[in-house]
Amino acid sequence: MEFALDPGAVGKSLRWFDGQQPSAVWRPIDSTRPYYLQVPGCYTADGMPYVGHMWYRCELDVPAVPAGRQVRLYSPAVSCEAWVWVNGQYAGYRKYLEAYIRPNELDLDVTALIKPGQKNSVSVWVSTGVNRTQAPEGFAGRILLFAPK
Repeated sequence: MEFALDPGAVGKSLRWFDGQQPSAVWRPIDSTRPYYLQVPGCYTADGMPYVGHMWYRCELDVPAVPAGRQVRLYSPAVSCEAWVWVNGQYAGYRKYLEAYIRPNELDLDVTALIKPGQKNSVSVWVSTGVNRTQAPEGFAGRILLFAPK
């Protein structure tokens, strides 16, 4: 995936979910590990992780999906709140949960937004909340698309 901090919380209004942000701002990230273990400069002067908004995005090829099969976007863990766009279209929202609450999965039906047989984009705007003592992680698990049987 790719990652960008959004300290002014302007990404949604500037449509970062449909590629309107310069690519130089984005950096590669492993969504299975907390952002603060991977992103240089995301700590405050007193050593606490960044608190605020951030973006994750990726493009992926989606194979043909059999007729009648649902396509879901899933991740086992995201802290603390998430809004999702697929191919530039709003897909849904995962409500705020304190960073220590489990499960805190993201699970959305994105069937209507997926373009089977084409490259698809997924963008997620994450809010870490406001409590610095919880060390919210952003994503802490793979983000995947799947078509359950």
